[in-house]
Amino acid sequence: MITAEQLRAKAANQYRPVIKSLIRRENPFPLPVRYARPRPTAPMAELREAIDAIRSQSREALTRGGYTIEWRTVDTRRYGINDIPGDLSFASADDFFGYLGCEEKARQVLENAARLTEAHPEAREWAAGNLRFLEKPPEFRDYLLKAVAYFRENPFPNVFARELPVAIPTKFIEENGGAIESLLRAVAPNCLRTDGTSVEERLGLKTAASLIEIRLLDRETPAALPFSHFTAAPEELAATIFADFDRVVIVENRTPFLTLPPLPQTIALLGQGYALHRLARLPWLRKKRLFYWGDLDVEGFEILAGLRSLFSSVDSLLMTPETLRQFNGHTIPGSGKTSLATHARPHLTETEGTLAESLATENRRLEQEKIPHPIACAALREAMGPC
Repeated sequence: MITAEQLRAKAANQYRPVIKSLIRRENPFPLPVRYARPRPTAPMAELREAIDAIRSQSREALTRGGYTIEWRTVDTRRYGINDIPGDLSFASADDFFGYLGCEEKARQVLENAARLTEAHPEAREWAAGNLRFLEKPPEFRDYLLKAVAYFRENPFPNVFARELPVAIPTKFIEENGGAIESLLRAVAPNCLRTDGTSVEERLGLKTAASLIEIRLLDRETPAALPFSHFTAAPEELAATIFADFDRVVIVENRTPFLTLPPLPQTIALLGQGYALHRLARLPWLRKKRLFYWGDLDVEGFEILAGLRSLFSSVDSLLMTPETLRQFNGHTIPGSGKTSLATHARPHLTETEGTLAESLATENRRLEQEKIPHPIACAALREAMGPC
């Protein structure tokens, strides 16, 4: 038997579809309410209870909203001629939202959608699919529109969020980058970087993580800078050739990077895991001899493969079966990844691929830090060879 609570729950389940239809300029009304109709032959007490419950939620019984009942006349041998509820439907948005008690919420969502699609007509479908943003206060909508307008007119500003000349709180961009990116993807996808691994990078913003950290391992090179350790944005480094440095070693983890020994004509870059796209923005790397030293695990080999997909030749350092055998007692459980990524295999040698698959199958990892520093330094000097 249907109850008033069940009828209200059925209506509430239609709230989001109705709002989406209205944003799309579709008219969902009259909106039918599907329910289990009372049986004309049910016991009289049960039938009356069901009819009372249905009538109690109707427009004729409520002072605020409600559905319209289409009464139908039935003639049964048991009870004779009686009127019982048939189809139920909300005739209008006022009836529907009034019944749910959410007129103000719906009005604000539709107002936010109207303002957004007025500024970006192509965003109507985006608005219908992102109600969570439209349910926020008007201030959120205004800040979002200002941010999107700025990035649309000034793509890839290459500044920190705090430096943007937009009259919105800095925290808004930092905390709502996902909403900004999502709307930009709908209205101006060419204003997003395709190689970024974070929202900030795809928006073309600087972050501490987006900077590349560098060490100059040869202080005797004539062109050496007055400092040997610094960070810079990829766009700034792209214009620096480092002509007197012939070799570049890319190191995955920070501690091994900071403790690299002096090496002639060599630059060290902190790899930061899978953030390879930043290095792809440095064209001069293609003219250097490149080395990579990462953890001995499946992820380390995938990063190596990624580097080789960007640069024609990259030599690995301390990522061999011999290294694994020598420090086998220092391995720890891996990430749980059970196989090497398919796209990585073509960029690895047969030995590297076999080792990577073995490490994945056995769920093992030898971290760079587990190799004693003197042994690592000696191995690096030997592996990199003379300039």
